[in-house]
Amino acid sequence: MTNHSKIPLNSSSIASLWTAYLNDSMATCVLKHFLNNVEDEDVRSLLNDAYNICNSHIQTVAPILTKAEIALPAGFADSDVNLKAPRLFTYTFYLFYLANMSQFGMTNFSLALYHAARTDIRKFFLDSLTEIANFYYRLSDLMLAKGVFIRAPIVSTTKSNDVIDKKDFFSGIFSQPRSLTLTEVFSVFANMLACFTGRSLLQGFSQGAKSTEVRKILFKGKKMLEHHIEVFSSILKSEGVPVPSTSDMSVTDSVMPTFSDKLMLLHITMLNVTNMRNYTEAMSSSTRSDISATFVRLSAEVAEFASEGINILVDNGWFEQPPQVVNHDKLVGIK
Repeated sequence: MTNHSKIPLNSSSIASLWTAYLNDSMATCVLKHFLNNVEDEDVRSLLNDAYNICNSHIQTVAPILTKAEIALPAGFADSDVNLKAPRLFTYTFYLFYLANMSQFGMTNFSLALYHAARTDIRKFFLDSLTEIANFYYRLSDLMLAKGVFIRAPIVSTTKSNDVIDKKDFFSGIFSQPRSLTLTEVFSVFANMLACFTGRSLLQGFSQGAKSTEVRKILFKGKKMLEHHIEVFSSILKSEGVPVPSTSDMSVTDSVMPTFSDKLMLLHITMLNVTNMRNYTEAMSSSTRSDISATFVRLSAEVAEFASEGINILVDNGWFEQPPQVVNHDKLVGIK
């Protein structure tokens, strides 16, 4: 039988494992603070499970990368979180944060699984995907029990099963648009929900940032997401679709530095990547041109914001270089 652990890692597996290690080291710091500031035992139990999942990933990935002679990311440590700081977010936000990160994990691990070749790596990604899916199942049950689960809109739908016979089905910018399809309703709703969580995270982060530069960029991101929420809300309202809402009481009045500026900026960078991916998927799944155009425009705004954040990370020496392909021509030393 082939010893698969001796087969070289392919590029996709290295990238996925390296990123998973970095993200999980960041998540453990955030979850440590959440665990240090939670009274609800049901929420504490889920936070503890999430922490153990992230820590388990780190313990599994580290020896795999080390054996492959891939340098581990420096990642994050206890110095990146102030456990003495008071609670920055409410327990309700903790649940939404866990839901958002669960979606992020399921998406990334399913993609990593698809491209993995080695049996042991595929097993790790499959186990991780299953673990997070089961975790989210329990999380959603708790959110429903506590009355904070935000349901997708319930709408009246057409009953017939017809084919498209008019080209104006795809229009919407220069003519009276047709009604939204349920796929488009879901795309707008799902991205609006993600913006709710991102807005609260940016608000809390901006309150505790040490650097004025970082505080300003985080606050700018919050204002951007507020604008995106307004755009999504107007789309749903124009169609008579119920607009989801969530309380703004997700952030406390604490202004004590809780997380390092590096951690907060890199965390937001990770969410920016997810945001752009979600907007792109929503754009491609919409057949109404005005909806597609809206997601293109909003994605460009996120890209510009992400670029500003990355520049600050680079300027401060906080952005770790991912594994790269060897440039053999450069090794020759001849220009």
